[in-house]
Amino acid sequence: MDGFLIINNAGATVNVSGTDVCKPTVQVLLYGNGLAQQPWGQLSCPDPPLSVDPGTTRIPIQIITSYEGCSAVGPGSKDDPPCRSPDSLPPLPAGVYSTKVVWSGDVDLPQPGAVTITLVS
Repeated sequence: MDGFLIINNAGATVNVSGTDVCKPTVQVLLYGNGLAQQPWGQLSCPDPPLSVDPGTTRIPIQIITSYEGCSAVGPGSKDDPPCRSPDSLPPLPAGVYSTKVVWSGDVDLPQPGAVTITLVS
């Protein structure tokens, strides 16, 4: 699921990257139905540092609506369901989830409120 993290900055420019030379990675994780997705680390540094100027900034995000892993053998479990195929993780069950924004490092921005997402099968 694609979307945008929208930051409305009414103040001065914020250097989100701090002293890092890479743009921080932002992830939007889902929580609900007994599930709590875990953040994954930044694997590369393809982007320049990120500053949020006064006004509105839109950062593209992708919300993962599948399990983070699966069991290749056996019936699996609630947190580790059977794999659908070797290269396809099973989708999350239908239900209501909440979002949480997670950055790869310390970011000098307030934590945005959760957004409710309903997944349907």
